[in-house]
Amino acid sequence: MDVYAEVQSSDPAELINSPFGGRYCGPIPPRRRISLYRAIALSFYTDKNSTTPDIFEGRYAFINESEYEIGQPVIGSPCSYVINFAQKRTGAIISPTYPGAYPKDMSCTYQFIGKPNQRVRIEFRDFDLFFGGPHCPFDYVRVYDGPDNTSAVIGMYCGQQRNLVLYSSEQYLFVHFSTLQRTANTQNRGFKGIFEFSESFVKLDFIRENDGMHIRGSECDQKILSKKESTGFVYSPNYPFPYIPKVVCRYFVYGMQDAQNLERVKLEFSIFEIPKGEQKGETMNHDDDGDGQFQEVCAEGAIHFLNYPFLPTE
Repeated sequence: MDVYAEVQSSDPAELINSPFGGRYCGPIPPRRRISLYRAIALSFYTDKNSTTPDIFEGRYAFINESEYEIGQPVIGSPCSYVINFAQKRTGAIISPTYPGAYPKDMSCTYQFIGKPNQRVRIEFRDFDLFFGGPHCPFDYVRVYDGPDNTSAVIGMYCGQQRNLVLYSSEQYLFVHFSTLQRTANTQNRGFKGIFEFSESFVKLDFIRENDGMHIRGSECDQKILSKKESTGFVYSPNYPFPYIPKVVCRYFVYGMQDAQNLERVKLEFSIFEIPKGEQKGETMNHDDDGDGQFQEVCAEGAIHFLNYPFLPTE
């Protein structure tokens, strides 16, 4: 049996011009298919004079296409969209033909455009792409921290991902989904997630104004690199105003480590006011010996002075 899931015309003669979706025989059936357009075609071939009626059986259903219309379609592409906050502040992002096996030789883009002071959040709740190695040389999703594919890259992802959540630094985010042209059949689902434009995500000024570097893709993680026996300050989000609840920000402070330099990091808190209630609430985690085991610190009322040696880690 041959499967064609990218048929643009109902004319049977057009099958010769449609991308080939795979050939199947034996006891293992094809995985679920969702059509890229309005039709799916199956071609059954046999060299036997007669066959029994129980060779194959399947179920079909016509489903609403609106789930796959993420935003304003890009002309010339069956799966590229522009998503503007003015039309949709929250919604779903879904690969073409999900949860069926995705097509080969596809290039889909999703351009998110917010307004100034907004950031974009994407959460992939199901992510299943062909895994060809840690550098994703075959099928991948590449996410850019800006309006197009010339912007800085947040990351490139393939294989199976769990709890993949990404944030833009400003009001733009660009996602590119690419699949390789190949002879072998792919059986992966693709991806499905949610997106959100919001002014409520952490503002990054507390990082940029204080020698830190925002770690792209995170909501408010930062790293600080030594400039050789240098000093500086770290601040809680929104400082000196009240910090934002339900936010996790991580601080990575690295001393120099090379042939001429080996530094440790001395961290001293001059202001530390994190209330400790009856139930476990806001805390600060620290790894004071570089073994990857974090401890929690919280305080109540007055200012506390703490001094922790932090080891640089790779």
